[in-house]
Amino acid sequence: MIKRMIKKTWDWAKPYLTWRMAPCLALAWVITNGWAYVFIVVGPMIGATWMTVAGSTWAAILWMPWTLEKPLITIPLSLLFYRLFYRQKFIKKEPLS
Repeated sequence: MIKRMIKKTWDWAKPYLTWRMAPCLALAWVITNGWAYVFIVVGPMIGATWMTVAGSTWAAILWMPWTLEKPLITIPLSLLFYRLFYRQKFIKKEPLS
């Protein structure tokens, strides 16, 4: 059962793991998550308490178990960026077997 679940997950993720998709996924991650980690690091350095609080709060929300940010926001946003950057829809290839 676990092997089947791992295979289904791999079959779902494999088409998205391309070099063309990597910058789109990275940009989507920076927009949804990356800024919070930058705020957590830079905030204390420059003495901006609001940056530290905002970054820490958002990071804490993202790490909660019920937060479905990756499948609901980051991946669809990266697919949108793919469409905007390459002027084509992301075409998921069907598995051979």
